[in-house]
Amino acid sequence: MSRDQRSTPNASPEPDPAADAAALAEVERQVREEIRAHGFHVVLVQSDGSGPAYGFTVGLWSSYRHPEIVVFGLDDGEQGGPLHELLDLAGERVRDGERFVVGTLVEGLVDRFACAVRPVAPQRVAEYLDFVHRIAGTGPEVAVEVVQLVWPDARGRFPWDAGFAKDLAPLQPLLGK
Repeated sequence: MSRDQRSTPNASPEPDPAADAAALAEVERQVREEIRAHGFHVVLVQSDGSGPAYGFTVGLWSSYRHPEIVVFGLDDGEQGGPLHELLDLAGERVRDGERFVVGTLVEGLVDRFACAVRPVAPQRVAEYLDFVHRIAGTGPEVAVEVVQLVWPDARGRFPWDAGFAKDLAPLQPLLGK
């Protein structure tokens, strides 16, 4: 950074690809360490204004041969929020031997209602969960199995059910085949 940029409050530093790469490498190291220690890691993605916040697991496949899990729209993607708690609980249940099978309902992840387990199309994995490939050391040409946990509205209806709350539909894109 030049002296002028340091002394001018509104100046933006020039991008530093080497520093960005080093920071990403450190994040990847920390995630791999957490997977070794705990079996999985939860990644939270805050909304960028073009879609809802979401989160997903990394490590369930490598640790337990279970598909990774993605969930959308329960909150704004903050650490410790409902989205984070749901994915932590799901990951712990997988670690304890439970399997989330496409086409089934899973009780006990959100208040009062079951979540539906839905498939995720391979092309959507690269679109939303490319970090899974980075951690696995693979590219998008390698299939990574992922399931989506879909939560119902306050009446227990899912996005594909008649009468689902229309205002919730944008919070939960369905990534199925």
